Amino acid sequence: MGEQRRIYPGKRTYQRILCLSALWIFDTVSIFLGIFAPSKRPGVKPSECDDWSDDEIMQRFRSMPGLESSLDRCGNHKVRWLCGDTVCKWVDPPEALIIELVRSQTTIPTPHIRRKILGEWEDVLIMMEYIEGKQLSECWPSLSFWSRLRIAFTLHRYVRQLRQIRTPYSSVPGPPSETPQDCSGPAYFGMRPIGPFPDYASLSYFFNDLARSNPWIREPFDDSRPLVLTHNDLSMRNIIIGVDGKVWIIDWGWAGFYPEWFEYMSTQFAAENDDAPDPWWRFIPFIAGPYFMQERWMHSIGCSVYW
Repeated sequence: MGEQRRIYPGKRTYQRILCLSALWIFDTVSIFLGIFAPSKRPGVKPSECDDWSDDEIMQRFRSMPGLESSLDRCGNHKVRWLCGDTVCKWVDPPEALIIELVRSQTTIPTPHIRRKILGEWEDVLIMMEYIEGKQLSECWPSLSFWSRLRIAFTLHRYVRQLRQIRTPYSSVPGPPSETPQDCSGPAYFGMRPIGPFPDYASLSYFFNDLARSNPWIREPFDDSRPLVLTHNDLSMRNIIIGVDGKVWIIDWGWAGFYPEWFEYMSTQFAAENDDAPDPWWRFIPFIAGPYFMQERWMHSIGCSVYW
């Protein structure tokens, strides 16, 4: 973990004005470019495993090696190879739904799900296309300033698209499902799921109840804007720079519908947890929005990337 980063209100105010001004210019240009040169959704390439039976896929999944970049801190691989262009992983059903939502309602490059196989414990084995490239954390040191800037504004455009996704479950906090689900996100819920929350008001009450222990807190939890789809783990590990330079987003396991400023908080948490380089920290307000006031509020109740 890196050294604790302090918040200076004056500096934050100046940074917020700078961010908002730059983002206004960028968003205006993006609108005009979108009119004359709209982005295309990623295509889907066929695979040799498309014709395999479910039983054959399960047998291969058990025998194939894990994807090295998916190794977790417990020494387990979250993702395994299936064939040269396809990988597999077990997920909860909402994660598979979110990937399909992103693929169908945005132009954000994220791996295509070739097939889903239901498990015995309400989980799903998904077959996904393998994205050839490098994690942003791996290639960051060799990137020029302009390449980093291009990636940051590309991610900002992706976040804007995520916030425009709507489903019948958009008004319920957490992963999309027919019934309310537990909410995950160590930046504000800690290391264990919290909930479920049947509605936005219940989520606000949860945080306002935590705030009551601090008599200096005057403002309530910011629920002034609707819940939006949030990746919730936009770390440099989950951003892939493809061999063609395209910016891909992977690992939607913590995604769900949350206040839009949660993307900023969770990206800050990921940067702290991964000991990300300083230049990446400076890009986060441009990517997810400069939500400094909300960050200070979360600090004040002891729920932040530093606690």
